Amino acid sequence: MLRRSSLASALLLIAMSPLAIGQTISGDLVVNVYDSSGAVVTGAKLLFDEVETRVKQESVTDSLGIALLPQLKPGLYRLSV
Repeated sequence: MLRRSSLASALLLIAMSPLAIGQTISGDLVVNVYDSSGAVVTGAKLLFDEVETRVKQESVTDSLGIALLPQLKPGLYRLSV
């Protein structure tokens, strides 16, 4: 009985390990780009530069002027459009 319980515990730990590894601190940022008249800007290229690590991410606005920057880590960013 003890062996069966140990095996069940080991299998549970193995099954749960991807969940523990998959936990990260990040967030998605949705950006709306408008011109000075208030019209949406399509095809605008956005460049996010994380100040401390210099990691860069790019995105382009869609037909609604919306760009998505997924999985940004907490930090200070510089945005260029």
